[in-house]
Amino acid sequence: YQSVAEIVSDALFTTDINGSITLWTNESEFIFGYNKSEIAKINFPQLLEPANNDFWNSLIKDLDSNEIVKCTLQLRLKNNSLAVIETTFSKKKDDNTILAVCNNVTDRMLQESRLKASEEMYRNLFRHSGEYIFIINENTNFIIANPKLLNSIKVSEAEVNYRKLIEYLSEYDAAYLKRRLEDV
Repeated sequence: YQSVAEIVSDALFTTDINGSITLWTNESEFIFGYNKSEIAKINFPQLLEPANNDFWNSLIKDLDSNEIVKCTLQLRLKNNSLAVIETTFSKKKDDNTILAVCNNVTDRMLQESRLKASEEMYRNLFRHSGEYIFIINENTNFIIANPKLLNSIKVSEAEVNYRKLIEYLSEYDAAYLKRRLEDV
């Protein structure tokens, strides 16, 4: 496994069936914060938050019937912070060695959470704005329009994609919009 560990960028380690770590790579040390001598004193289930031997026993049973088990775990790092780790486990049948490949996804999950909150904020702004908000394509077909505009032109959200903005403009404004779109 050591030769594989040298070519992957994820943390890779092995344990025995009891969770004692038998191989600890540099990338594992980087992600978890424990060096090889420190990790030798710790069983992997102790890193789980909360420490969870039941999970470990369940994982061993799952590995007996499945070649690979993928899961997302919350682990306690050396600096006492929590990390969300995507982990793929497999078990070598002949000697019960368990191989774990881990990727710290804490930052990605925080970014996803912030992005969802931001999206929700803009969605609410779009829905509840007192101003007309819409997107059109080069043919002036509506792609999307907010409720304020839909109510004003008396069109449902489902129908708006079949309508053109120029249908609702004066002749002068429609000609101006067409000229502007030709310039783009």
